[in-house]
Amino acid sequence: MSRNLSAYVVSVPVVRRQAQLATCASSRFIGAVRRMSPMAASLSRPSRLVMTVSSSSPERVSSRTATIVKEQPQAAGDEWNVKLLYDSACSLCMKEVNFLMRRDVNNKIKFVDIHAADYKPEENCNVTYESAMKRIHAILPDGTVITGVQVFRKTYDAIGLSWVYAVTEIPFVGKIADKLYDVWADNRLRITGRAELAELVREREERLKDVSCDDECSVDW
Repeated sequence: MSRNLSAYVVSVPVVRRQAQLATCASSRFIGAVRRMSPMAASLSRPSRLVMTVSSSSPERVSSRTATIVKEQPQAAGDEWNVKLLYDSACSLCMKEVNFLMRRDVNNKIKFVDIHAADYKPEENCNVTYESAMKRIHAILPDGTVITGVQVFRKTYDAIGLSWVYAVTEIPFVGKIADKLYDVWADNRLRITGRAELAELVREREERLKDVSCDDECSVDW
């Protein structure tokens, strides 16, 4: 009985110390992200968001999964390490993108604007405008499509700042980061004062029809 009690007394400080180390690691991760990443910094303040997120939604796309496709590997002579699909109409997103562009002195990131009229899913591993608007996407040279926090890990690694998101490789920290990103992604349009996704998709389709009509109906005199 005394032996079991002694083992219990010894184990309590150990467990308490492990909890303190875990809390410290999380605090350091959030602090580093706030300093280096404008977008990720906004993820560290989920208490300001009011929308309830349901994990059972059929439209929900997990930020923890990567879909492997082999249709469009990197072209010969194209030396980028990751192709980032971004929304240029998102003001907060552009703070992150502009930061990455400034740091990408070796052109290791290929930036593709999904909001542009000439964006073509077939040239980007069939990632549609709607899918790219729901969750951030990136494409690797071998044709692997990644989403969510994994995109930030790859892009920051490409500019030599892999340490910023390295802590998310730790399982419990990675889960926290994934949850924070999911909350941000589900509320991004509302936070930035934009219309619902269905409305944006409809507006884009109408805009592309107008562009197509202008091209087809123009007359050379």
